[in-house]
Amino acid sequence: MPPPFGLQDADFAGMSKVHHGLTIVSRDTKAAWAGVGAGIVIGGAALGLGAWRLGLPVMATGAFPILLFALYGAAWGVAFAVKRSSWMALIAAGCFAAVVACRLLIGTPAQWLVLALGLFMFVGVPGAMIVLQARRHRMGIEAVGFDVADLDEIIHGRIRLGIMVYLARAEAADFTELKAALQTTQGNLSIHLRKLEDAGYIAIDKSFLNRRPLTRARISKAGRKALAAYLAAMARLVNGDRKRADHS
Repeated sequence: MPPPFGLQDADFAGMSKVHHGLTIVSRDTKAAWAGVGAGIVIGGAALGLGAWRLGLPVMATGAFPILLFALYGAAWGVAFAVKRSSWMALIAAGCFAAVVACRLLIGTPAQWLVLALGLFMFVGVPGAMIVLQARRHRMGIEAVGFDVADLDEIIHGRIRLGIMVYLARAEAADFTELKAALQTTQGNLSIHLRKLEDAGYIAIDKSFLNRRPLTRARISKAGRKALAAYLAAMARLVNGDRKRADHS
């Protein structure tokens, strides 16, 4: 029986790669900026403490802008490596140029001018770019009618999706039948069945047959509804990609 909604196996595989890629990008970017924030706070505190202990206030006031722009540039460098947006590379290069300028002008009033201009250029401009990209993203979602957040994380995954689709067709299946159909291990199948059961998408019935334990799973009404919503979201994404390809 062909997959519902006209989706093919390649569509499922492609969607999984896209969603996985978006997750990695988001995780890497968040980690980079979290590291920058922690570095600025810890580095600033360390500089302040060192300046106080040595009685050299210029150590903190002069070195902090250098630390700030260095970490900021490193974060934008990571963002460029992940996103491959040219404006991110320009921001990173500008931050590193500001590091050199602050080093050359350390202890002079001109250093604070560089700091003020740098913060405006490397905070204000990226902020405007991010707002613009977010607006374009929302417009793209409205045009395609799809948001990756529509995908149900409980169902999304080869084994859990396979369980849901199989049970939607067969109504119910025992553990051995599912294990053979999905070509997975007993432990792996048990983990995914438990996750679906905890979400209320399937019901697990345990009994005995010829004195042997028998585990049967069946899809619930909530599970059938969640599966239909998941497949509809995937269909919107696939059809949107095809429409964009047709117009390109």
